[in-house]
Amino acid sequence: MSKKKPYVEDPLEIAKELVAKWQKILYLQPWNIVVDTASRDDMETDGQAEVSINNRCQNALVRILSPKEFRKSMGGWDQYFKRDIERSVVHELLHIKMDEFVGDVDGKDEMLYERFVDNMAKILVGMERSGHDGRKQKKS
Repeated sequence: MSKKKPYVEDPLEIAKELVAKWQKILYLQPWNIVVDTASRDDMETDGQAEVSINNRCQNALVRILSPKEFRKSMGGWDQYFKRDIERSVVHELLHIKMDEFVGDVDGKDEMLYERFVDNMAKILVGMERSGHDGRKQKKS
């Protein structure tokens, strides 16, 4: 009789599910959003996730930091979720939603914009988790 290995969820599949969920909530259905993992060296930012956007074609690539990077330096996969990958995914999707209005920002404006997007992601995820997602509820 062989021992079963402990079940470990695939982080890429989890991220894809979160993108699909929030793509609907944020009305980004027309967009083709690809999700992938990346090493710290391959990412352009220091964050847990990043997004590349092509507004003209409505294509985007959301890259989340590979769990291997967390295993190396941040305490493993459990820490990965403590840092809240869902909030990071929503953060990147908000960039897609707002990109055609905001465009490129830098300096102090970039810092304020990132803070605003991060706060909105925190609020939206918190509301959705508490059942107050802003959508009409069906009456019983």
